[in-house]
Amino acid sequence: MKALNFSFQIFIVIVCVLISTTISLAQQKVNILIVYYSSTGNTQQMANGVSEGIQRDSNATATLKKVDEVTSDDLAAADGIVLGCPTYWGTIANPMKSFLDINGFWESKVGGAFSTGAMRAGGKEHVVVSLLLALMMKGVIVVGPVYDFGAFQSGALGATAMTGPPDDGVSESELDDARALGERVAKIAGRLK
Repeated sequence: MKALNFSFQIFIVIVCVLISTTISLAQQKVNILIVYYSSTGNTQQMANGVSEGIQRDSNATATLKKVDEVTSDDLAAADGIVLGCPTYWGTIANPMKSFLDINGFWESKVGGAFSTGAMRAGGKEHVVVSLLLALMMKGVIVVGPVYDFGAFQSGALGATAMTGPPDDGVSESELDDARALGERVAKIAGRLK
């Protein structure tokens, strides 16, 4: 009888350890790293919007870093990476390009992209696509914001903001796009973790 009682106690201990491990794993926060370059503050505003969207998910944390402040440890610790960059003559700004060229493979992370630019057809979407292609080449699963229109849903590749005339700065609508991007990246990263 003592052997049976002892075996039962061991069984209870093992079950308790398994339950606590499962709960611990379920409570792990998803860490999303927002890497951006900004010279005028507009791209930084969009990065803040992405951060707000990430924080809508109670199981996610956002870390904002300027492109020249990001370390290998930051990249390794991230479950998701969102890249943001202003548009210069229809292409990626040099600091972001250099960052992408020197940093390695980011396999199994979730990512997204956003861009700002001064003109209506100045290449903001081209920059978003270029950033997404760079993420895919580094092994990242890319996602974009999803919008619910009641009868149907629609998605986008990323978020952009026109920051020059006639719409100077970042509008509330453009910040909403950034928030939707952040929320989507956090949600998918959480599902995959």
